[in-house]
Amino acid sequence: KVVPNAEDAALLLANVRGAKGNRENWPGAAHLVSIMAQMDDNIARQVVEDMKKNVGRYSKEKYSMMVTLLAKSSSPAMRDMLKDLYASISDSKNKKIQDKQAVVLKYMRFAMKLDDLDDVMKILQQKDASQDLVSSAFRTARYLIDEAPPAKRMALSSKLLQYQKNMPEENVKVLYKLLARTGDPKVLDMMEKSYKEDPKKALAIITAWGDWNTDDAVPYLFKAWKDESLHERVRSQAHDSILRVLSVDRDRDDNATLKLFEPLIADAKTSERRQFLVSAFKRLSNRPYVIRLLGRIKQTAEDHRNVVEPKFQAAEEALFKAEDKFKANPNDAAAKADYEAKEKIYNELASQKTGEDKVITAVDKALEKVRKTPVPTRKAASSDDREEDESSVIKTI
Repeated sequence: KVVPNAEDAALLLANVRGAKGNRENWPGAAHLVSIMAQMDDNIARQVVEDMKKNVGRYSKEKYSMMVTLLAKSSSPAMRDMLKDLYASISDSKNKKIQDKQAVVLKYMRFAMKLDDLDDVMKILQQKDASQDLVSSAFRTARYLIDEAPPAKRMALSSKLLQYQKNMPEENVKVLYKLLARTGDPKVLDMMEKSYKEDPKKALAIITAWGDWNTDDAVPYLFKAWKDESLHERVRSQAHDSILRVLSVDRDRDDNATLKLFEPLIADAKTSERRQFLVSAFKRLSNRPYVIRLLGRIKQTAEDHRNVVEPKFQAAEEALFKAEDKFKANPNDAAAKADYEAKEKIYNELASQKTGEDKVITAVDKALEKVRKTPVPTRKAASSDDREEDESSVIKTI
């Protein structure tokens, strides 16, 4: 049985810091004192005060575990204590302490309101913020934006843009991703103009467009994909971002979605590219536009196979004749060259035919999976606290 006791808690905290007892036992001590803290708010305050007073004596690993354990408490007072802990270290320029600030912020965001967004954005303006703190600030800002009502969310773009003025260049990429979460269509023209004036920004902007919470960014992505003046890597990212937008399971208008994404299918000239699209589409749920898009891919593959089939048969017949002629005259250089040429054509057509057969099989399997996948009930644009880029269909494939 665990009995909350201030003296025992102090001993356990000293063990966590490494000041007393077997230093290898600190994870057990951390768990035990956290149980006391969850049972008694006075012990919780004692723990937080120790973490404030001795912040430099807690390693990043130990500090992270303690915050994680405290954040799991159901006590309403714990959130205020974590805010107090955060405030005590929020002005530090020391990157080691900033990393600890990042850990507290990671859990605090669930108790924060939209009014707190300004404080979070100020972190992204800091020129000396640690990478962990920047990452935590981004996730917090994204969470606050995603949880905002749609009307307020779109209006946040103007506020976010105000912070660009004094923001370090490397954090501007983060700002673009946050702008994408607002879904404000007015921002798209601004971002397009920005990367056209400074091509170095193109990759960051086009990557952010892949996280847009509506389909409004897709036409802009198609333009970038077809823009031969852009670097090949940027154009490739535009294609990947289109797939990322498509792979978000939204309640879309079927006809509008077909019209919007059909250029992807039309531009998929090879069976390999068509299989790539199928891999993206099969992640979606049972919606009419998904079924129809997969149907278009299958029809394209069947049409191409029908074109290839008679050529394949003719090539096969020509190859047999050339082979017979070559076998009858093995020393005839012309017969050998003709046989090798016919064999090359046959192999190319056989590869195309096999590729289309694989696409058709992949579509059938994808349709079977999609039809068994119910339409999700959650908001498509809401955050489920996934790590950055984890939803990317490109990374998954």
